[in-house]
Amino acid sequence: MTGKQAKELFIKYGENQFNEIGFHIKKTRDIGIEFYREIETGFEEINIGTLDYNPVRVFQFSVGKRVNALENIVKKLPLTMLTDNEYLIKEMQNNTAISLYYLDKNDISHIQLRETARTGNESEVNDSISIILKYIKETALPNFQLFNNLKNIDNLINGDGENFWEDDIPKTKPFNLAHLFYPRRLIIAKLAKSAEEYNRFIGKIMALEEEKLIELKKQEQYKNLTLEELFIPRAIEKIEEIC
Repeated sequence: MTGKQAKELFIKYGENQFNEIGFHIKKTRDIGIEFYREIETGFEEINIGTLDYNPVRVFQFSVGKRVNALENIVKKLPLTMLTDNEYLIKEMQNNTAISLYYLDKNDISHIQLRETARTGNESEVNDSISIILKYIKETALPNFQLFNNLKNIDNLINGDGENFWEDDIPKTKPFNLAHLFYPRRLIIAKLAKSAEEYNRFIGKIMALEEEKLIELKKQEQYKNLTLEELFIPRAIEKIEEIC
């Protein structure tokens, strides 16, 4: 079975089932499908693709959510401040950056689905559709609902203990902030916290930056570096100007 054939069978048997939960095809590629639904706070999407592990062909999927209140601030930040990655800059300029990507810790898109679609018959494609929809309904949709409120995201990543994230490295966190962890986590804190909570949070962040600066200044090339020159203090200043 080719990737194109797998995609066509997925649409044939899966499109109506995705429509029933509010997702409709936005666009297709040779071996991929993007399901999309617009909501009051932004939009949500499900991307379906295939991978060729000859002789096995595997369906692959990811789900994402955009929160407009967050992305409207991100758009106002200088792109060169955020990243020097040309691909990311292009995505952000096109206003397609997704703020939340959910990562499946059990990696069901590469394990369970690998046991389907081996020979390319229609029942195996249906099996894959069922596995994906089960994940969407039981895991993705409840989290999509939860994350309509930035306060819920803030509690998970900008709190205390294990709820204070230093990064969002894939496979170690249940979701990530689409390659721009620090700018987005700072904006979330600014929008979701009270003034007192925010000031305490920034104090914690700046204490970590001061520790980082001490270590950097041990290197000859950074001996004259100042705290104000570090990325995060500059981002905090700019975000506070905007918000």
